[in-house]
Amino acid sequence: MLEVKVKLYGELEKFSPNHQEKFSVQLPPGTLIKELLDRLKIPAHQVMLIIKNGIKAKEDDLLDNGDEVIFLPIVGGG
Repeated sequence: MLEVKVKLYGELEKFSPNHQEKFSVQLPPGTLIKELLDRLKIPAHQVMLIIKNGIKAKEDDLLDNGDEVIFLPIVGGG
């Protein structure tokens, strides 16, 4: 199993299992970021930016043990 640290910001915090901004998730090896989104029930269209270990990432990127993944929401306004 992999342990991945997750940070959710803004409107995405409501998808946190414990209503916390930061938490860890246990995942099977070979898990993609989009599968993590599915597990957390986060609609991909609500995510503006994904950062993995400080670098911009894509939904199809593979997760590794110890990764830190940040999801930033779409921000409206004007």
